[in-house]
Amino acid sequence: MGCTRRGVYVWLIGGMLPLMVGLGAGAEVTVKSDRVQVEVRDAAGAVVAEVSAGGGLATLNVDREYKPGDRIIVTGPPSMVVRLDAAMPECPVFSPTGRIEFPITKIADPDPKRPGKVYPPEAFAGPKHIVTARPATADEPAAYRNVAVNPYDLRGPTTFFPHATSNSECRNEPVFAARNAIDGRIENKRHGGWPNQSWGPEQRKDLWWKVDFGRPVAVDKVVIYIRADFPHDKVWHDATLKFSDGTVEKIRIEKTAEPQTFKFSARTVMSVETADLVQDEPLGWAALTEVEVWGRGAK
Repeated sequence: MGCTRRGVYVWLIGGMLPLMVGLGAGAEVTVKSDRVQVEVRDAAGAVVAEVSAGGGLATLNVDREYKPGDRIIVTGPPSMVVRLDAAMPECPVFSPTGRIEFPITKIADPDPKRPGKVYPPEAFAGPKHIVTARPATADEPAAYRNVAVNPYDLRGPTTFFPHATSNSECRNEPVFAARNAIDGRIENKRHGGWPNQSWGPEQRKDLWWKVDFGRPVAVDKVVIYIRADFPHDKVWHDATLKFSDGTVEKIRIEKTAEPQTFKFSARTVMSVETADLVQDEPLGWAALTEVEVWGRGAK
């Protein structure tokens, strides 16, 4: 990477930002901004535990049970790889501001009579916790992979991506939230709480589901796992993939628990929407267990 005499270039994964500061004549400095900080704060904003690391893995140990209002905060470069609980997978995420905020709520259903958790039972539970985060390597954003997966996605506003939204979630229950369709779980022969959560909307004709990547990605394939809890479930037989660049792909969905792959010419987009979902009358329950979008970060 080149240097400049007129300022300092700070390398962030995905780009290089110039910081114009006064330097001596002929000075050439390159600064790599890869420091990651991980902290847990309580409902009042007080720091419960914190750690930081420059250029490598930051590992935070929390030696107490989580309480209502606690949240995990990770700050660092825009592209990071995080593991917010030992019972959860490590996952690359993107935050335009370099700040990830994760309220520790388990996204649980308020009705104790229903199995409402969408995380493993041991996640965020107990008196000891480990949170890790690191900068993405220079090669990771360009690797071909499922760029939609994010088991830490949240319902509602969020500070990091990928992020899923929709116009309907059955009875507003967390086990049917839009974010469930990008959490990496593909168990699709039942419905309800973990590990069978899904995007399960109401019985409507105007449904849509969307995943935002937070940055441009070059994609060429979508893999869909419909929820296949037959005979409880019906199936949308037709749908449209709508891309943020204005292009569309019509797809035909089969009644099967197997993954269904839809390939198309590569395009660079910020989001993909599944819309125009059509099923036979009378309308019944239909859902998506997982939606994978395959590609890589765009240059």
